[in-house]
Amino acid sequence: MTIIECGLGGDNDRRERMTQQYEVEIKVCDDEEELAGAAADLFVERSEQALRRRGRFLVALSGGATPRRLYELLASPAYCDRVDWKRTEVFWVDERCVPPDHPDSNYRIANELLLSKVPLEEKQIHRIRGEEEPELAAKVYGIEVSAYMPKSLITFDLAVLGLGIDGHTASLFPGDPAVSETEKVAVVVEPRGQQHGRITVTLPVLNHVATALFLVTGSEKATTVREILDEGNPKCYPAGLVMPVKFPLPLAYDLDERAPPLAVLEITSLKTDFIPRIRPIFGRQPAWLLGF
Repeated sequence: MTIIECGLGGDNDRRERMTQQYEVEIKVCDDEEELAGAAADLFVERSEQALRRRGRFLVALSGGATPRRLYELLASPAYCDRVDWKRTEVFWVDERCVPPDHPDSNYRIANELLLSKVPLEEKQIHRIRGEEEPELAAKVYGIEVSAYMPKSLITFDLAVLGLGIDGHTASLFPGDPAVSETEKVAVVVEPRGQQHGRITVTLPVLNHVATALFLVTGSEKATTVREILDEGNPKCYPAGLVMPVKFPLPLAYDLDERAPPLAVLEITSLKTDFIPRIRPIFGRQPAWLLGF
């Protein structure tokens, strides 16, 4: 696979791209169960689109608490039969440098809740081998990912992503050299103050997915979301740099634990007045998007 370099550019370039105009569809849900259901519906929809487009569905999963219910739903009778698992290839956006049975393993979470419960063969599961030497594991994973998309500008058909309070996504942390990587598919990251190193895919990979789905929960992240979507990402948060080229970008938010709704924003085409359109939409919901 050849990764097209997507340089971050200077402040003017970033501001121009962040203020490009998009048509936004918002769906507000009442709780995390509805959030997971909306994400599961989108998972099924994107899998069907991928099968029509290229005959297989390549999805990259993430870890953490937020996608757990999504994985449970996908393994349930209501959704399991709606996905053609025999033509699905499963990858990860990042992994901790731990064995696959470790409590902190992103693979373990997905395997226990989803992969072990659906008809997938071992050869369809492409995990990052966090138990091996990190640099070697990152290189091997990059080769494996590249082997599945040698001639395509699309990397994954769907990437399930989260957002940290500090604006990180996958394991791309603010200020880390990995954010500026433009040549490698996957790199090793050593987050400050964390017990385990990590391996993460890079921004050029994420910026060539067909669909990037952000699942964000917790009112403590509302300020970060506002800075990314409403203020043009002035702090250059890595999550705000995920802007897939010419493809939809759905975002799912559940930002207030007291009254948690969900907003699914589907960016489908360049329009006008993106930032002004976002502001009044969020301004009507101060209870769930704090700080607006």
